[in-house]
Amino acid sequence: MVLDNQLRNYCIKETQTVGEAESIGYVITEMSKNRFRRLPVINEYGRPVGMVTSSDILTLLHHSGNQNFLKQSVAEIMSDRIIIADASDTVRDTIKLMYNIGISGIPVVENDRIVGMFTEKDILLIDGIWKEIDDVTITIDKGPGRPITDDTIVTTGFTFWQIADKFMTLAQRQLLVKNTDENSYVGIVTIMTLLQALVNSITFTNPNFDILQSMSIPEMVLKPLFQRALPVQLTSARLWMNSRGTEAFPIFHRGRPVKLITEKDLIGYTANHI
Repeated sequence: MVLDNQLRNYCIKETQTVGEAESIGYVITEMSKNRFRRLPVINEYGRPVGMVTSSDILTLLHHSGNQNFLKQSVAEIMSDRIIIADASDTVRDTIKLMYNIGISGIPVVENDRIVGMFTEKDILLIDGIWKEIDDVTITIDKGPGRPITDDTIVTTGFTFWQIADKFMTLAQRQLLVKNTDENSYVGIVTIMTLLQALVNSITFTNPNFDILQSMSIPEMVLKPLFQRALPVQLTSARLWMNSRGTEAFPIFHRGRPVKLITEKDLIGYTANHI
């Protein structure tokens, strides 16, 4: 059974790390370029000492509101309570650990050295895990997913800072985007969308944050809106998300979005049923 196999067989072996003295500007560039939401932080001896995530950076950006934060070091904002998994741990135990603590990725360590990363996306990609879980029909009231309300929707008229405020208030990584003047939905905006927009819009050597005051959603890199109609099978949702490389998609009922299915939701369901 895959769930009882050692983690070393399933983690991403080529793991990018960042030194604790690197600047936030450097980390944002690397995250945007490689589409990473998290990076393990290592010390001068190559040992893991922390983790920096896109949410950490958004929090810092939101609180500072100016370019000064770009020069801060990773050590100033990283979480130094790093959660790690040993390469000999089982896939089952690691999934449960990630869910219980509420993290989307975990460094895999052997002999005090990082040998890989295990993330939500990896869990979705391992077919053997899902063969050991009973399929379920996702409806409005049953199965994984979170209700879509007016609070979790932004319009194409929202600016960079307004979206950042939403993310901070709601403590989530994705928001559904609606056309300002029409009753239609055009995409998903994520925390990584904001960081990509930041990289694309300012020069870190001479940053001008004023542009972010007026930058609206159409000027950002939106995730395409892939949508499904209810009911949806759990397995179908997982395959749909994998094939399109998206971290979230809405499901519709009678032409209205009613639920947002995210990687986190699917992993939560998995952790509770293994």
